[in-house]
Amino acid sequence: MQELEQGKHALRLRLEGCQSQWESQVGDLERDVRELSGQVERLTQALSEAERDKSRAQLEHSEHTQRLREQLNTVSPARGHDERVNLTAASHELKGSYREPLTLRGSSL
Repeated sequence: MQELEQGKHALRLRLEGCQSQWESQVGDLERDVRELSGQVERLTQALSEAERDKSRAQLEHSEHTQRLREQLNTVSPARGHDERVNLTAASHELKGSYREPLTLRGSSL
């Protein structure tokens, strides 16, 4: 009978140890979930801001390109070939700079 009581006591101690370890792991995992949720929120906000910046940059690019095209179309033949060449070069330069990542241009649009 005493052996059974000792065995029962040993099992109870083992169970309590396992339960304590499990509760500790659950607490760690819950903390990790909270931290990761915060990271997801921050990254989601950063992505939204980047998408807004991209849209704004695309709109500015389109407007600038349109202005250059209008200037190019209004250049009279009498004003010469040089002005058309300058405006065309500016247009090509704008297209090239638009293809570069925003960070490389040093712009924080």
